Amino acid sequence: MRNLIRLTVLVGVSLYTKSAVLAAPPTGLPCQKISILKRKHTLCWTVDDHPGTATPAILKVLKKHKIRATFFVVGWPLYFCGKYPKNKQAKKFCVWFKAIQKDKHLIGNHSFSHKNLCKISYKHALREITRTQKLINTHGKVIPTLWRAPFLSRCRNTWRLSRKLKLTHVTAHVQDYRWSAYRMWRVLRWRVKRGKKYSIVLVHSSAGKLRKFLQLIKRHP
Repeated sequence: MRNLIRLTVLVGVSLYTKSAVLAAPPTGLPCQKISILKRKHTLCWTVDDHPGTATPAILKVLKKHKIRATFFVVGWPLYFCGKYPKNKQAKKFCVWFKAIQKDKHLIGNHSFSHKNLCKISYKHALREITRTQKLINTHGKVIPTLWRAPFLSRCRNTWRLSRKLKLTHVTAHVQDYRWSAYRMWRVLRWRVKRGKKYSIVLVHSSAGKLRKFLQLIKRHP
């Protein structure tokens, strides 16, 4: 009986903690309060896999709509930028990364080589994150406190990394990978109708899809 009571208490605490975490976006994530379907909702915009060729177009859309996002940066372009400063492509990586910071977007860690961290050893996964932390600090003079695992993977490795490096792992509720802008809107609408207080939006390289998604949001304030 005593063990049963203890288990019940633990489950209750776990559910309470989970609900408390889900009640608000992760600490430090820039978000915006807007009206969707005549309900107040908080949107947190995130962008993965940059800097890259799509960076200027994404920045242009965000700037037009006055959106401050979190860019989860991949480390290898920054390494390339520092290793081969005279290379034309490397110079572009430097320029695009600086453009992200110039527009006052937040920088997060997205690993060095974009490998699935749940399919490699913990030591390898740790190097992926710590190496990128150093590169971001070297080129951007900032140390990220937020990170996102490639492919939104979650496993023992990602949990251990968050705990060891004291980083907040950021997931996503609405994302553009293999989703159309309309499907993104449908998922967001479903979350709003279900009474969710916030949504984390993930975009990658399609500025056109991001533009269409924003248009759908504006049509249903």
